[in-house]
Amino acid sequence: MNEMIVRWPARNPRLFLAAAALAWFGLYEALISVSEALVAAPPVDRNSHLGGALQFFSTTRPKC
Repeated sequence: MNEMIVRWPARNPRLFLAAAALAWFGLYEALISVSEALVAAPPVDRNSHLGGALQFFSTTRPKC
């Protein structure tokens, strides 16, 4: 079973690339909500310098 998983990208490179691109896009889209949840977890004001720094270092995507 493990050998099949390890050799899968070599046997189907286009399918692997498509799956990797979809996974990357999904993670990229979830980046803002995850960073906001991480800033909201500790008792830090989101609009303070520390809250802004935590959000900046947890994501490089700008807030809209």
